[in-house]
Amino acid sequence: MASSKKMMALENYAELPSYILPSSSPPSSETRITLVKTTLFLSVSVGYLLLSFHQQYSKGNPVPIFIFEQHPSMFDAFVAAIIFSFVASITGLLIASKKRLEILRNLYFIIALFSIVSAISILAFVLSVESYKLFSTGCKFMM
Repeated sequence: MASSKKMMALENYAELPSYILPSSSPPSSETRITLVKTTLFLSVSVGYLLLSFHQQYSKGNPVPIFIFEQHPSMFDAFVAAIIFSFVASITGLLIASKKRLEILRNLYFIIALFSIVSAISILAFVLSVESYKLFSTGCKFMM
C-alpha cells in the first residue's frame, strides 16, 4: 500500500509543468572545465604573488609583510587552501577525458572550488581585520 502511494506521487511529479520543477541541473562539462582552469590560474598567480612579496620570519616561517604580518597562522591556512586548490584543479584536468572517473572528477571539481573560496574568504577576513585596526586608530587616508 505504501509503495503504491509512492509510485502515484512520482507519477504526479512527472506530470508537473516544467516551469514548476526545480532547475537544479549541474553545470555542463565545459563550464566545469572552465571553472577548474580559472581556479588553476588563480592558485598559480596567487602562489607567484606570495613569492614576490617581501617576507619576514615569524616563528621560523616566512610570512609576507604586506598583509599577513600579524596573522601568521592565517597565512598558513591561506597557503594550504591555495595548495589544495592547485592540486585538485590539476588532478581534475588530468582526468577530464576519462569517462569512467566522472564521480572522482566531480569530487576534485568541488574540492578545487571549495579551496579557492576558502582562500578568498581567509584573505577577506585578514583584510577586514587589518582595515578595522587601521581605521579604529584614527588613521585616515589623504583624499
